[in-house]
This record gives sequence, C-alpha cells and structure tokens, in this order.
Amino acid sequence: MIKKISLLLSVFFIAGLSMAFGQPQEAKPLEVRSKKSQNTLGLSLGFHHSQSQDLLFSPLIYDGQSLLAIELSYQRRSQKGLHLLRVAFDQMSVESTDLLTFPFFGSPITRQSSTASFLNLKYGYAREIMQKEKVNLLLGGMLDSQIHLLEYKFAEYEDEGYLVAYSLAVWLRSEYRINQTQSLNLETSFPLVYFLSRPPYAIVDNEEIQSNNGFSYVHERGAWHALSGFLKLHLLLSYSRSLSSKFDLLLSYQFDYLRATEPLKLSVVKNGFDLALAFKF
Repeated sequence: MIKKISLLLSVFFIAGLSMAFGQPQEAKPLEVRSKKSQNTLGLSLGFHHSQSQDLLFSPLIYDGQSLLAIELSYQRRSQKGLHLLRVAFDQMSVESTDLLTFPFFGSPITRQSSTASFLNLKYGYAREIMQKEKVNLLLGGMLDSQIHLLEYKFAEYEDEGYLVAYSLAVWLRSEYRINQTQSLNLETSFPLVYFLSRPPYAIVDNEEIQSNNGFSYVHERGAWHALSGFLKLHLLLSYSRSLSSKFDLLLSYQFDYLRATEPLKLSVVKNGFDLALAFKF
C-alpha cells in the first residue's frame, strides 16, 4: 500500500510541476487544431494492479502489481472521424491472497509466486454524434484482442492458463475542453460479438500446449459467441495538457473488468495509473 501511495503522489507531483510552468506559448487552441487532420503518437508507462480468480486452477484469488506496464498508441483525428490504435503489455508476479499449504513427506509445501502476462491490441473508429462549445461526444466500434497468459506454480509443479479473446465492441468517447490547452476525456467499450478460447481442463491442456501444437491448438479450442458467457468492461479517464505545439502530457486512470463463465468461472479486475507523452504531427 505504501508503494502504491508513493507512486501516485509522484505522478501527481509531476503533473503539478507541468502546470506550474504556466500556459505554453506555442500551443494552439484545441478548437483550431480540431479543424484539420492531426496525427498523434503516444508512449505511456504506468502502475497496474490486478486481482484474478480462475476456478479451472484454484479457488484462490491471486493479487499482483506491475511497474512495467507500457502502451504505444497512434491516433488520427479529422473531420470524418477518429482512428485509434493501441498496443499494451504488462507482466506481474501474483500471489494468492490466502496461504495454501499441504504436507508433503513431513514437510509443508505452499503455492509459489505465479506470473500473469497481459497483451492487448485495439483498433477503434468513431464519429462525432454531438459537438458543443466545450463537449464532444463520439460513437463507434472497436476491434479488441486480449491475450492473458498465467503460470500457476505449486512446489515443483506448474500449470499454464490462458485466455484468448477477439471481440467487436461498442466504443463511446466523451471529450471536455477545460480551456485552450487542457482537456478531459472519458471513454468506455464493451463487446457484442467475440471469439473466446480457454482451457477445457488444466492438466490435459498443458500437455497439448507444451507439445508442437502450441498457439494454433489454443485457437482450435475457441468458439464464437454473442452477448453470453463473456463480459469485458473498459473505462478510461484521462487528463491532457499541451506542453507545446508538438507535445502533450497525459495522466490517465483505467479500469478493466473481465469475466468468463465457460467451462468454469474466470474473473479479472485491473486498475491502472499511467503517465504518457504524446507527439503531434
């Protein structure tokens, strides 16, 4: 908890310093920039926390955090609409919130630290459905690819879990201009149609994954669904400040909730705080 608080204070301290420099002299008003096409490249680093439970492997809840969460993004904004591409990755060591110990030839053995990896690729397109002096509202669709890899360790044994999900989601984005150089954005998305693959049974599936079948076997196990058996809710709140005509500083908070029910329940809750620098051209 102390580490989390220290990190948050550091992030907001950096934000405070950027505000203390006053209004950037070279920054153009957002209203002017929005009248022409603009490309933006962004790089963000952040602190992410995850809590998950996968009944295929254990009834225990696994908790972990990562200081190495990284995201690359590309955005193109024009009169016709908004294109957005994001690639995000983070990996963390997770441990069970409850200690699980068994006797083994007179000596106790316990669950070791496990590893969770998250890879997310998104492409979205949205059009403005409302435009006012300070508020814009955009609605569109998003192709969302999720790959979760989990390595559960117990003494000398290791189980490999996975979740692969490709979905077509509704994407809603709201933009609020505080002034000429500052803005707040809120966006959310949730899937309508999706492809989902999960292990049918932990031990048997491990043998197949570790053989020559590999990732192709994982896709063979999947199936298409619509509005049942899988839920993914994404919320993103970001604050943007223009540092110059070419660079923006962004602070963001994101929340993800993922739930699958087949063949057994899996639930993942993620919270993330990120600091990003965006280059405009």
